[in-house]
Amino acid sequence: MRVTPAGHLLVVGLMLGALDSPGAWAAPSSRTPSESDLAQQHFKDGLAHQRAKRYEAAIASYEQSLKHDGAQPEALNNLGFCHKELGRYQRAVSYYKDAIRLDRNLAEAYEYLGEAYLKMGKIDLAKQQYKKLLPIDAEVAEELGDKIEAALLGEESP
Repeated sequence: MRVTPAGHLLVVGLMLGALDSPGAWAAPSSRTPSESDLAQQHFKDGLAHQRAKRYEAAIASYEQSLKHDGAQPEALNNLGFCHKELGRYQRAVSYYKDAIRLDRNLAEAYEYLGEAYLKMGKIDLAKQQYKKLLPIDAEVAEELGDKIEAALLGEESP
């Protein structure tokens, strides 16, 4: 078999033709973020907003996080915290309860739920949270206990 210069061009031309197909020259595609990746990114954004006391922005980020992964007790707890800080106590209570349903050992959810009840004037319900919290985290329970005691003495609560 004889290869001529024209034959070489034909071979090169066929090879170049293959590269003209869609996507042949495209850069390798980056990995598409998973639902978990998106949930984590929105959660991190929520934390940053929360730390900066931008509670409405934090709420939006946590809600987006939960759209990608609804089983995040920390995101639910943080949503409750943001709503509590904005004075939306009933909504906060709902989020804290949801967080506790997903993680019965999430000490902060019991603490903040107790604080929300104190803000609502429901000292007996705050005491219940204290009792539930005590075996989970005695130190955090003590903080809530101090707030309950202050509320009973008529001092400023959380």
